[in-house]
Amino acid sequence: MRHHIPTLLFRDYLTSQRDKKFLLVIDNLWASDFHFWEMLRVPLLVGGDGSKVLITTRYERACHIPERIDRPSLTGLKDEDCWQLIQSLALPQGIDCHMGLIPIGEEIARRCYGSPMAAKALGAVLNRTSADEWSSVLSEMQALKDDFNGVVLASLKISYHHLRYHLKQCFGYCSIFPNGYVFERDQVVRYWMAEGLIEPEGRRRLEAVGMKYFDDLLWRSFFEKVPICDKGQIEHYRIPSLMHNLASIVSEYEFRGLQSGKRVLESNGAHQAQVRYASFIQPSDKRTLNLECIEPYSNLRALKFSHECNNGVVLLNSTPAHFFCNFMYLRVLDMSDSDLEQVPDSVGKLIHLRFLGLSYTKIKTLPEEICGLSNLQTLELKGCSQLESLPEGLQRLINLRHLDFHLDWEDISDSTEVAIPQGIGELEDLQTLSRFNVASAKGQQCNILELKDLKLRGDLCILNLEKVPTGHAKNANLQGKNFIEKLMLRWHSSALTDGLLQQQSEEHLPWLLNLRIENVHGDTMSLPEGFPSLEDLTLLNLNFLGRLTLGNEMPKLKKLYVSDCSKLQELVIHRNLYDKFERGNLLSSLRIICVPQD
Repeated sequence: MRHHIPTLLFRDYLTSQRDKKFLLVIDNLWASDFHFWEMLRVPLLVGGDGSKVLITTRYERACHIPERIDRPSLTGLKDEDCWQLIQSLALPQGIDCHMGLIPIGEEIARRCYGSPMAAKALGAVLNRTSADEWSSVLSEMQALKDDFNGVVLASLKISYHHLRYHLKQCFGYCSIFPNGYVFERDQVVRYWMAEGLIEPEGRRRLEAVGMKYFDDLLWRSFFEKVPICDKGQIEHYRIPSLMHNLASIVSEYEFRGLQSGKRVLESNGAHQAQVRYASFIQPSDKRTLNLECIEPYSNLRALKFSHECNNGVVLLNSTPAHFFCNFMYLRVLDMSDSDLEQVPDSVGKLIHLRFLGLSYTKIKTLPEEICGLSNLQTLELKGCSQLESLPEGLQRLINLRHLDFHLDWEDISDSTEVAIPQGIGELEDLQTLSRFNVASAKGQQCNILELKDLKLRGDLCILNLEKVPTGHAKNANLQGKNFIEKLMLRWHSSALTDGLLQQQSEEHLPWLLNLRIENVHGDTMSLPEGFPSLEDLTLLNLNFLGRLTLGNEMPKLKKLYVSDCSKLQELVIHRNLYDKFERGNLLSSLRIICVPQD
């Protein structure tokens, strides 16, 4: 079995899996106290024969307390392997034209002490540089003390010092994330934008420039991808542990990590007034939150709340209403992944705020005071499943670029509605909207025509399309939104009929790659034309459907999947689509008719 289980729940989970064989992987462990090992050992006793626990650590003491444990030490890469890794990044076109670099490169590789991270980081530093630069890097490494941990970290410092200034700033800023924290690229770029760390490049969007920064740091191994199981999921990243140590070192005068009234990271004498950004970490063993340790840092520009276990809930619901009045310089405030039910009134007074993170909280509404934050660029409300409405004065957020209240599309249903006020179409810089709840033209809420001039990107889910008057769909200009990557068009199940689908879905979408249709109540269906780029077509849970016609060629289609259509008796399909057809749970008596090519 393979599961990702929150740390606080793993004991209950293992108890529920009594007598089943398991593999438990604990990566990068630093705990060395007896209490931790005893807490871990007891629930493991319920596992079946052959169960295994795999622990990785760079802290030798962490593996000495448990009994009956094998302690193999992993050796580093061989010198020649480090050299090959350096070459792959520094000389992607091959070594043939650079034979004079071989002795220098081999000595640099030897001084990586088998660390692939050091080899990758230095290879990126040496990419497309002169022989003098190679000699300079070698000289820096020769000055290092011959100690594995010291040399590896120092090698990473060398790669950091060779970064351009703006990349140094962006990397150091990422110390605000706790060690092991998993993040999305957009989240980091929006932080950087809020802090003014992204330098404008002509007419390019700041987001595009920021993504280039991110990809550069990723290529240089300052970030790493986190493996994901599903192809359709958004890619996630983290800072490697050694790189996180480096980020903490280079930002020691500007960053503080705070926990239960004490500093997590010591400061080497830096004054509180110098601190510009901080993260407050909720300990896993605390049931209340003491925020007094934050108060001396009144000059903060960024404040992020996190849980010690990364996937736990921060207890912010009892935050005093006036608390944030002490931090009037904040540009970034992230209270995501907390039990927050109501945004404190004082947040509305943070006139410099550019990023407000409230994702995965319990809020139902936002205070009207939020609309006075005229500098706000990003309002993140992802995963807020209880959100009912947005404030009436939303159009006053004239600098808003990202209104992100995305829900996993599997969780969207007829009851997934967020009342959106009129005037959202006036937000000229808005690029991210995520969900749009349609209201009738005569209603008090905004109607689909507000989408007309918005230059939206990424994901967009449009709900309650049955409320769209005839002709309004075309005027919403969906066909002109070329940067929408994922689109959901949803009719309320009580109003949806096949005729209505035909009437309202003649919006040609030339760039659409994936289309999923489910829970349609009509007894016949014909897919309209207008999908020349479609690669994946899925039809699910069409429980009233008796006849389905897919007569269009759809030249780029790679997969056609139809399942859980309990009454489907006849499928009319274009001949070129037949080989792509995959049937799921369908009648064995289903009749398939192939339409010849025109």
